[in-house]
Amino acid sequence: MPEGANFPSLKVDNKRRVEPKSLNPRYRNKSERIQALDKRLLRYGATEIDLSRIEQLADNGQLTAIGYLISHYYRESMGSAPNHADLVDGLQKLLNRTEKRGLDALPPYIMGTLAMPRNFELVATVNRMRTLSLI
Repeated sequence: MPEGANFPSLKVDNKRRVEPKSLNPRYRNKSERIQALDKRLLRYGATEIDLSRIEQLADNGQLTAIGYLISHYYRESMGSAPNHADLVDGLQKLLNRTEKRGLDALPPYIMGTLAMPRNFELVATVNRMRTLSLI
């Protein structure tokens, strides 16, 4: 650093706050669309999420559960004050609650084919959403 230079301090806020509208699972403002295709592609609302580089995904049930977890997080964060300022922490808390209640509480009907994902697979899926907007 040059002598006598007076640089302003840099404040970095590393909390990732997601724009709740960017997680909307509705397709063309109609019904929710959450569909796993071939263990590597998740149709979530109006977007398709390519998960071919996440090798740890085991089956379509895990991918479908990820879609419903993201949808549940979206519904929670649409309140007047978001419950979780940090995306990763919010998804981890949701995953912990889901482990206690069971996966059948997520979809509107009992599917019987859902499999519990791990936190990093859930976060990696959200990270690959092209519609994701952070504020």
